[in-house]
Amino acid sequence: MSASRHYMDDVAQGERVSSSTARVLFICMPFAGIDRPALGISLLKAALARVGIECDIEYFNLLFAEIIGLQSYSLFNYTSTCEPDDAIPYTAFAGDWIFSQYFYGPGSLDAQGYVENVLRSPEMAVSTDNVRMILRLRAIIPSFLRSCLDRIDGNRYAVVGFTSTFEQNMASLCLARLLKERFPHLRIAFGGANCETVMGEELHRQYPFIDFVASGEADCSFPTIMCALRAGSSLSNIKGVVRRDNGSSVVAGRAEIVRDMDSVPYPDFDDYFRQFHCSSISRSVQPLLQIESSRGCWWGERSHCTFCGLNGGTMAFRSKSAERVLDELTFLAKRYETSYVQFVDNILDLRYFKSLIPELANRKHGLRIFYETKSNLKKDQVRLLSDAGIRHIQPGIESLNTQVLKLMRKGVTALQNIQFLKWCDQYGVKAEWNLLYGFPGENAEAYRQILQILQSVTHFPVPTVVAPIRMDRFSPNFEEANSRGFTNLRPMLPYRYIYPFSSEELLRLCYYFDFDYADGRRPDEYTEEIVAFWYTWRKATGGKRRLQHFVLADQAYIKDERFTRRCDRVHLDNIQNSIVIFCDTARTLEQIQSHLASSFPERAFEAKRIQAFLNYLIEQRLMVQEEAQYLSIVPLPENDSDVRSGETEWRLKPEIRPRNESLVEVSA
Repeated sequence: MSASRHYMDDVAQGERVSSSTARVLFICMPFAGIDRPALGISLLKAALARVGIECDIEYFNLLFAEIIGLQSYSLFNYTSTCEPDDAIPYTAFAGDWIFSQYFYGPGSLDAQGYVENVLRSPEMAVSTDNVRMILRLRAIIPSFLRSCLDRIDGNRYAVVGFTSTFEQNMASLCLARLLKERFPHLRIAFGGANCETVMGEELHRQYPFIDFVASGEADCSFPTIMCALRAGSSLSNIKGVVRRDNGSSVVAGRAEIVRDMDSVPYPDFDDYFRQFHCSSISRSVQPLLQIESSRGCWWGERSHCTFCGLNGGTMAFRSKSAERVLDELTFLAKRYETSYVQFVDNILDLRYFKSLIPELANRKHGLRIFYETKSNLKKDQVRLLSDAGIRHIQPGIESLNTQVLKLMRKGVTALQNIQFLKWCDQYGVKAEWNLLYGFPGENAEAYRQILQILQSVTHFPVPTVVAPIRMDRFSPNFEEANSRGFTNLRPMLPYRYIYPFSSEELLRLCYYFDFDYADGRRPDEYTEEIVAFWYTWRKATGGKRRLQHFVLADQAYIKDERFTRRCDRVHLDNIQNSIVIFCDTARTLEQIQSHLASSFPERAFEAKRIQAFLNYLIEQRLMVQEEAQYLSIVPLPENDSDVRSGETEWRLKPEIRPRNESLVEVSA
């Protein structure tokens, strides 16, 4: 490349960048989500404004979505309003592969091998129509990149930065190379999740048109880079920056992290919303706001979940004050006039239950809010989430077996997960959850038990994913692979068809890995029934609430419309109903007996009769048991705070007053 000598020089040897040209352009390439602004570069734009450096952001992912159509784009990265059933698995890296075909040229990579061994593999099972679509898209890449290039006046900028997460690497590399060829004076920068630690160093090493890479949190390092460029200073002492020194990629150490989260500026989303509203996709897509109230993971600091590769730079948990979050949320929602807010935190700060969340509940804000949280919350906390407008959560369920959860280091039990899902259902909180398998040390019996539980909880949301665990960089499974029962770690297969690098180079560049089990286990063999049931569950249909609890005076019944029901209706007398209500939280037999003795002091209760009734509920798939604890899976009416054993006052229409036809008597 003609400009190679210029852009391989260290900045210390280069020219001073005048303040008039110290302008930055950030670029967001496909296949980033089109229904949200890119938070990282929006924060950096605001941070640069503080030091007097102007910045623009181009969302070329929006342009690409317009060119190929919303439906096609959503197959790679679905939106909050468009979730195709036949979406392409992200681990196929089809988006990166399409652009790699342009970058390296026809015939330089094994295209047929990628189609046969990745797209058409049993694991990916990409449909024939989607395979054809992927192959067709290769032809439009040159014209798309020319359109991007023609929209950039490179003479206005000193630095062009690319944000790269998931399937953005190859698209960003394609345009970055073209920009450097057309505008040799430009400094090309990369940052984002694909640039963490060794991945960013290898990216910098392999592609000499990249001048520097910001690895880790760039809130401090990137403004420092720009100030150094403006002053004509060296980048050699800036931590977290991969640069060139005599042709070699070097880094001064890990980036400094933000300690005071209240010091982070509000993100500047102006560029995204301006370009979004000028785009044809705005007619079909509902945009959302991405906001952060914390970084890191307080649970990971105590017990890093074995499969989790998030927080590669640091696990240290830091959160904003409740006042700051409220101010930022209010400002951004008003400025950009959108009601769907997605907090990108890895985990909800539990201290917010005494500050932020009650205040949100008091305000009539009209927002729909998403958060990630743990599943060991109390019932009143779930109710408070609902009252606060946090009606969409990802609680990190991952399994319904306590032994498997222990292997993950999740810090919860199966019954905690189940009761949490029940409470979410009761209070109208949508909980997205996954069921993962393939942990060394698990056994087939655990999955027979999970299958029985799944057949009893089909009134809950169906798991988003039932799949084997993935091996991610930075996870304990990766860092301690041999001691944890994994062997033969290697780059995930699609990488070999995207980058023409050696195995050693790919090991440094990639984030996902294939592996074998040291004991030769094949988890798919003992989870086959669960996966088959999951597919059946996904196709099943039912009413709005397929398991309902009705009470009138001392009469009650449970109406069951689930496709896995054992009977349509179970009638309960006053005592039996009291047990169902008391077991809304997991209880032991001794606790149930004590509760009945306290609630009905005039009656005598035999443990064997209570046990018989509990067994009956389990048989009817209305209760689950783990070891000595019992949990009712029947969601109670929303006014369950008024429930008192023996004193229920809910009213039903007279014509549907149930008769007492209970099959198991509790009292003597």
